[in-house]
Amino acid sequence: MAVCNVQFFSDSIQLQDHMNVIVPDSGRGPFPVLYLLHGLSDGCGEWLRWSSVARYVSDKKLIVVMPQTHRFFYVNDPRPGG
Repeated sequence: MAVCNVQFFSDSIQLQDHMNVIVPDSGRGPFPVLYLLHGLSDGCGEWLRWSSVARYVSDKKLIVVMPQTHRFFYVNDPRPGG
């Protein structure tokens, strides 16, 4: 299992952003993906800091994605900066 911090530029929100991703050690995909979304005042690191998610999935063939979403409320907004 590997825990990665992925940094990228998002064209849709015009912002440099990041996410934490847990990927299995071996095996051939495709793998199922679990998205863990943080609360309003938290960040993507909270799942790794305050839960045992890495331990829970260490022997699973599962990808876990924990995006940083700031205060965007997990909605699609077509307006600039939305």
